[in-house]
Amino acid sequence: MKSNPSASTPPSTPPSEAEVDLSRAAVGWTLALVVGVALATFSASYDRDRRGKLEQALENTAVGDTRFYSIEPAAAPPLLFGGAPLVPAEKTPVTMPESRMRLAGYTDDASYRLYVPQERENGDGTAGGPSWYLKAGKGLFLRMSR
Repeated sequence: MKSNPSASTPPSTPPSEAEVDLSRAAVGWTLALVVGVALATFSASYDRDRRGKLEQALENTAVGDTRFYSIEPAAAPPLLFGGAPLVPAEKTPVTMPESRMRLAGYTDDASYRLYVPQERENGDGTAGGPSWYLKAGKGLFLRMSR
């Protein structure tokens, strides 16, 4: 009797433990990747709906303000605040830390920001008074009054 080598099939053996562990790890990593992509997609769509609120920045100190008011009388533009003119109360600017100056408002044409020292800021976060400060340079503020 002759045996046909192609007709006989070797007995099937179960996969080894290492192969099973690798396939389980592959399934686990695939699931983790799918969950991660789903979370990123959800987060992006949620943030897109809140874009206006997320991109709103509140700058309540003088740090980073680059709109400097000229201390030269000929180059200084006339300013209005609340309909009343603002004039320099002093001839020379004073040195103050920018981080301690709090935003009090804007001139009527919104070209300059007005500040008050942190000590004059009211408890509710508003600031006001008979005088305000305009930024005249880095760390320099010119006191203005009505």
